[in-house]
Amino acid sequence: MVNKTVSKFIPGYWAITERVMLMKIKGHPFNINIIEVYAPSHDFTEEEVDEFYNELTATQNNAVLTNTWFEKPPGLLWTWKSPEDLCRNQIDYITIKKRFRNAVLDTRTYPEIDCYSDHVPVVITLRVKLNKLRKRNTEKKATKTPSNRPSTKRIEASSRYELLNREEPLEEEELDRDWRARKEPAKDLVTK
Repeated sequence: MVNKTVSKFIPGYWAITERVMLMKIKGHPFNINIIEVYAPSHDFTEEEVDEFYNELTATQNNAVLTNTWFEKPPGLLWTWKSPEDLCRNQIDYITIKKRFRNAVLDTRTYPEIDCYSDHVPVVITLRVKLNKLRKRNTEKKATKTPSNRPSTKRIEASSRYELLNREEPLEEEELDRDWRARKEPAKDLVTK
C-alpha cells in the first residue's frame, strides 16, 4: 500500500513471479526499486521452498535487514501470528542496499491494523527526494523545414481543385468567406 503523495511518483509496478513484485519510484539522485516478496508457507513442498529461496539474492546484492536496526518493544517486533494466536514471530523483513542504509529513518510493524491476514504490515520510513513524473508529449513537434511545411503552391492548387469539384456553384459571399478562411493560414505559412 502506498499513500497518495508517493503514488504520484510511481511510473510502474510489475509482477516478477506470483510471489515477487517490483515497484519503481522516481527519486533523486537515484530511482528507488521496491521488491515485495511473499515467501511460501509450510503448505508448499520442500522443493518449491528451495526453488523460491534460490531465486532470492539479497545477500549477493549487498542488502541489509532494516527491521533489526531500531529498538522496539516486543509488541511492535512481531510480523506474524500463528493460528489461535499461540505464538508470534518476526518473519517479514524489509531489506535495503547497504549503500542507502543512511536514508532509513524507521522500520516498524503496525499490529493494530487489521489486514485480514495472519501477517501485519511492515512499514519503512525513508528520507528521499522524489522527482515528479513528466508526461510524455505524444505529438511530434513540427520542425521548420521545407519538407514538412506545405508550400503555398500546393495550398492554392488544392483550393482550386476543391472549388472545381463542387457540385453546386458558390455564391459570391460564400467565395469571399472561403477565400478569407484559406488566406490567413497561407499567410502564416509564408511569413514563417
